[in-house]
Amino acid sequence: MATRPNDPAARFNVADGLYKNGRYAEAAALFRDLGQDAGSTLAGNARHNLGNSLFQSKDYKGAVGAYRDALRVRTGDAETRRNLELALRALEEQKKQEQQQKQGDPKDQKQDKKNEKSSQDQKKDQQKPDDSKKSDPKRQSKPQTAEERERERFEKEAGMPKERAEQLLAALERNESAQQKKQLAAKRAERKGGKDW
Repeated sequence: MATRPNDPAARFNVADGLYKNGRYAEAAALFRDLGQDAGSTLAGNARHNLGNSLFQSKDYKGAVGAYRDALRVRTGDAETRRNLELALRALEEQKKQEQQQKQGDPKDQKQDKKNEKSSQDQKKDQQKPDDSKKSDPKRQSKPQTAEERERERFEKEAGMPKERAEQLLAALERNESAQQKKQLAAKRAERKGGKDW
């Protein structure tokens, strides 16, 4: 970055390196700056990564905002939508925990710690795909097949069974295909100078 301090791509790479080294606050500051210009080619990725940095810092409200901003630039991006959903769930869980802590019930606080640990495990899986492929023997109460582990991991990440997610994806693909056909027909009609009879 010293040789090209104003080069957005170099700054993006520096922010990415900071993120990978667990320096989320510093990475967030760079990603925030890079995401300011919506016309920039890096804006969508910078906003998405800002959301990831804030999520790792447990600033779920900020992460939700960053993912929403990213979707304004990267409309329809499945990974950003999934991360937004996870951030919304984490924010809701955080609010529940804060409310329970205000009530001061020791039983609830123990459960909160257990839920927080589970939530942290999910965040690690979601944010670091390479780690999600590794099996964690501490979480398994009985030996599972690779298929069962994958199904369980997917359900934790997505919040729904894999079959349901596949059904939703298929429906989205059909809808997208229909939209593309409509757009193509409209373009043909426009080229002909009138309606497509």
